[in-house]
Amino acid sequence: MKKLLIYIIIAIFAIPVIIGIIGVIVEPESSKQLHGLQNIESAINKADKIADLEAALVQLAELRGKLTDSALISRADSITNTADTHRKRIALDEKKAAAAYAYSLAKELVLKTLKAPKTASFSGYNDSKYWYDEKHDVYYVQLYVDAQNSFGAMIRQHYQLQLKQTNGSWRLKDVIQIDGY
Repeated sequence: MKKLLIYIIIAIFAIPVIIGIIGVIVEPESSKQLHGLQNIESAINKADKIADLEAALVQLAELRGKLTDSALISRADSITNTADTHRKRIALDEKKAAAAYAYSLAKELVLKTLKAPKTASFSGYNDSKYWYDEKHDVYYVQLYVDAQNSFGAMIRQHYQLQLKQTNGSWRLKDVIQIDGY
């Protein structure tokens, strides 16, 4: 009687484990595809660089080609549409970050040209102008600085700088002192 009771207890605990193992072994293809879609969707939502987003979209396109379930195909298409919106947001964030860096770099470069750099007071980020010229792949920054000249008088000078970003490094293309903006 004790042996029978032990066998029953073992069977009660072993059957769910065996069913779970069999379920994993014979997991339906659509379940695997759904899991793959969920992983890709998560990667797209976490992407903070265009390159990361594009890599996830390549995976999505490959998986989309293998899908047969219409609900999964619809979900993949929905993820693609969401990714397009996400791409625009990331691109805007990258441009804003580049513009902010171009502004701070422009300040550093102008500071090197001043007679009394310790007296310098620059226009704020929001008071300056900056834009990106896609045709020439150049960032423009216009700013002003109040600083002492060689006679000790505080003067305001306006500058326009052209900066180019290549392979992660920045270089100055041109500096122009202008009569205001």
